[in-house]
Amino acid sequence: MFESALDSGALDAEVLEDRLLEVQCEPAQVMVVRSALEKLGYKIESMETLFVPHTFGNLLTEDVRQELDNLVELLENDDDVVRVAHNHPDHELPDDP
Repeated sequence: MFESALDSGALDAEVLEDRLLEVQCEPAQVMVVRSALEKLGYKIESMETLFVPHTFGNLLTEDVRQELDNLVELLENDDDVVRVAHNHPDHELPDDP
């Protein structure tokens, strides 16, 4: 499965569970990769766009960390917000709802 994903244009692929593969690709390649994998007989369970940080910020003070925590909590509790993303390594986001 891993090789098939990479051959179809994916940047990376990771086996999460038996017969479950997470595939990462550029947004413009999503449909190309999906189509190629489906033609090879793979079933696509879900597909979504995620923002994955490549660089991480570093908040040096506890006050700033607390402000980030408060902001993230406010955003997560807002019914109009679907997902919160950031690039601070000390603050973990919950798994998908």
